[in-house]
Amino acid sequence: MLSILLSWIYMGSIACIMGIAVFHGFQLVTKKINAEEKNRLPSFSYVLFLGVMGCTLYAQLWGIFGGIAFEASIGLLIMVFLYIVFFPRYILKLIKYWRNDQYAFLPENWTKRGNIKGAENRIIVGLIIIAGISYALASAGPAKLIDTPWYHAQNIRWLEEYGAVKGLGNLFPSLAYNNSQHYFDALFSMKWLWGQSLRNSGGFFGLILFIHGILRIAKWNTHKSHIADMIGIWEITYSIIVTAFYTDPYVDTLPNALVLVIFTEWIGRLEENTEDMGAMILDCLLCIFAAVCKLSVVMVVFLALHPLIILLRQKRMKEIIVYLIMGISVALPFLITNIITSGYLIYPLASLDLFPVYWKMDKEILKYMVDSMVAFARMPAATMEEALNAGISWIPIWFQNESVSHKLLYIVILMVTVYDIHRIIKQVICDKEKSRGKIQKELPMIWVRICIYLGLLYWFFSIPQVKYCWAFLILPLAIVPIYYKQKSEGNRKASEKILLISTMTVLLIYSGFYSLRTLGYMKEGILHYPIKQADYIVYNLEEIEVDNHKFYIRKEGGDLTCGYYAFPYLDNPENRNRLVLGQSLKDGISYRK
Repeated sequence: MLSILLSWIYMGSIACIMGIAVFHGFQLVTKKINAEEKNRLPSFSYVLFLGVMGCTLYAQLWGIFGGIAFEASIGLLIMVFLYIVFFPRYILKLIKYWRNDQYAFLPENWTKRGNIKGAENRIIVGLIIIAGISYALASAGPAKLIDTPWYHAQNIRWLEEYGAVKGLGNLFPSLAYNNSQHYFDALFSMKWLWGQSLRNSGGFFGLILFIHGILRIAKWNTHKSHIADMIGIWEITYSIIVTAFYTDPYVDTLPNALVLVIFTEWIGRLEENTEDMGAMILDCLLCIFAAVCKLSVVMVVFLALHPLIILLRQKRMKEIIVYLIMGISVALPFLITNIITSGYLIYPLASLDLFPVYWKMDKEILKYMVDSMVAFARMPAATMEEALNAGISWIPIWFQNESVSHKLLYIVILMVTVYDIHRIIKQVICDKEKSRGKIQKELPMIWVRICIYLGLLYWFFSIPQVKYCWAFLILPLAIVPIYYKQKSEGNRKASEKILLISTMTVLLIYSGFYSLRTLGYMKEGILHYPIKQADYIVYNLEEIEVDNHKFYIRKEGGDLTCGYYAFPYLDNPENRNRLVLGQSLKDGISYRK
């Protein structure tokens, strides 16, 4: 546990400075293209997420040319040190802002002093410290997610040893899943320092999401509108829900956390009636980053249409071009590494076959992987062919296989979504002549909810497993009941009361149950891992040789996973004669045609 806290302090310090540098650079660019643009300074937790994005992009660029290990860490430290040396005033400016500004820590006049010495501030800092220790203890035990020993750990080991390797998917198809978070995991694995690979980034993401939520809730008393604050409560709940996976390099925590943070910030500005173009563009960059961390949340990028329409109406073409370049810069390392590892622009979408590289993976393999994931998510007990050809008859079977708590969650989400869509249609179509101006004012908020429902539709008809879509499942519950509570002005309908009671029931069930589970993981951490986090399991595999390279394969009747230490792992040894390897594994891996 102590090793986790120390690594989080290091991780947080680096992410903080990197986030400040990202925002500083963004501010300089926006001032050059629009001198009137005044970007409001970001909160501490938002800067941490910007820093995670900056560190990940740095690791991706480094990984294109080599392994992400000791040298990458030293390069990052040098960058951070140079920024501190050359821009200390800007760093101090933000620190001062975080100590005193109402938007960063506490609302104005909630305490007379309005800084870190206030009693309420001490409570908030105390809660953050308690959460940090709790999450560190929960993160200390062994890995629990099957994907961790199956391919996540192996992928991180490849990135540490070699970086992005040409045709890596030919060796093990799952290694071509280019979840950008694994580059961050490799950068802060630091096996060279600790003697084992640290795998606690999930807990770090959960903690900074908790911080973002608690600082949002701190503004509750000063707001007439509480939609963004309610999302803050759900941010804390989600950070507790995923504590089971904090010990894993779990690739769903970060993208879902980013989606929650983006919608919280976005809706908060709508409620404050502040159209800050710079803040919206930063959110859009985080949208793109969330999508490249996990394609399951890709629908969040539709939020970017809002600022794009504003800029087009105002004919600010220069700014559009600059912002597009920024967005492409966030996505480009992801696209490049996709091409390197699989030969396709976006893996596993075989339809985007644009590059005739010799290491390209077989399209049939890609199709099989996608089909198998979809089929398993819909009808796990059926054959792949049955599940894919079931029409919509898979829906009741899928629902029946879900847990009781998930069934309750889906029922309430369906109630909330249908009610909201009905009200939107009624408002836009039936009442358009009576309240055209009012509808125009509500359009930004309507578009926010449409983006959420697009995310839910994409999830449901692709791979409907709850872990992929927690953010989009949570957001209707956080937004819709409070939104209509505001509109009712005290005269709430019975249907609105039912929605509010239902969503609060779901919130209490999930936060209560997972809080108890977190206590169980904390107990395990205290008893068995008070100093150092549990290491990856060492699996008993068979060693073989292919073209003078050593590989590990499964023994007959043995383990089905490879872990971190059995490296490199060959998933399909029966195809060993088709592999074409260079003198070094960094040279690439291809198949004989």
